Amino acid sequence: MEFKKIDDKKFQCLLFEEDLEENNISLDDFFRNDTEKIHGLLDVVMEEARKEIGIAPSGEMISLQLAPQPNNSLLLTVSSGGDDISDMLRQAGKRAAKALSSMSPKENNIIKNSDDKRKKKVKEAEFESVAVKDGDEFFAIDCEGGFVDSELAICRFSEWAEFERFCSQSRRTWGVHNTLYKDNTDVYIVLERGRCSTVKFSQLVNDMLEYGEFVPANVEKIGYIKEHYHKIIADNAINITKKYCTAG
Repeated sequence: MEFKKIDDKKFQCLLFEEDLEENNISLDDFFRNDTEKIHGLLDVVMEEARKEIGIAPSGEMISLQLAPQPNNSLLLTVSSGGDDISDMLRQAGKRAAKALSSMSPKENNIIKNSDDKRKKKVKEAEFESVAVKDGDEFFAIDCEGGFVDSELAICRFSEWAEFERFCSQSRRTWGVHNTLYKDNTDVYIVLERGRCSTVKFSQLVNDMLEYGEFVPANVEKIGYIKEHYHKIIADNAINITKKYCTAG
């Protein structure tokens, strides 16, 4: 297992093939929404998170996001809060099922043993916040378990500081139309691919997963945001904020 602490209430755990084998769970168990096995794995993950990164959220959670990775590994994003853990596991299983149903039988099959060389290669691979591999591209999953569109996306940040944190490390966004809005304490970034390649757009989307949460995007939702939310930066919001954050 590899852990990445995002803040005091949120962390990510990358589970390798052998981690799943040792805990007697496979991607198929997530596909079948086996809450008993998922719950057992979560107990192990929480204990290891306490030891490795000193984070110990309460027994209640607001979200558990699962993202199947290349080479049969699995990325878990865990946030603490107030929702019932049983309901959280049911929702997590549904999201994983949607993600796994789009993969080939070979990719979503029960975990199989692999040689040490391949396991070493998996462990040395870059730790990315990505969801499902499709050819050479990766696509994130939104808060309702759907794939984030490769042309249009809306990301919600719980506070302005989280958006600044993302922008300070973000890659350049030339060709992507991005407008920033605010609603109470939430900040929304509306992304339109424009002249940017689908690969680079997907990379930008996946980079945001560590800091915000994607909501289902469509023309109607964007129209509602434009009409009811306060526009902060009309366009090029990411680059403008990045310049502000890194000034001096």
